[in-house]
Amino acid sequence: MEKDRISTEKSDVARMVAGLEADLRRVKKDAEAFGRDLKLLRAEKEKQEAEHKEEVVRVERTKKQTHTQIRLLNDQLDNQREKADLVQQQLQSHVCAA
Repeated sequence: MEKDRISTEKSDVARMVAGLEADLRRVKKDAEAFGRDLKLLRAEKEKQEAEHKEEVVRVERTKKQTHTQIRLLNDQLDNQREKADLVQQQLQSHVCAA
C-alpha cells in the first residue's frame, strides 16, 4: 500500500513537472514572440522618427525659400512703386508743347 501511495505521488509529481515544463515552454515561446514584436515596433518607431525629421527639414527649407521669395517680391514691388511714383511726378510736371 505504501508502494502504491509513493507510486501515485511520483506520478502526480511527474505530471505536475510535465505541466510546469509545458507552461515554461509556452511562456518562453510567448516571450520570444513579444521580443520579436518589440524589435519590430522599435524599428518602425525609428523609421517614423527619421521620416518625421526629414519632413521637418523639408518644411523648414521650404519655409526659408518662401520667406526669401516673399522678400524678393516685396523688393520688386517697392521698386515698381518707386518707378510708378517717378512716372506720376513726371506726368504732373510735364507740360505739353501742343
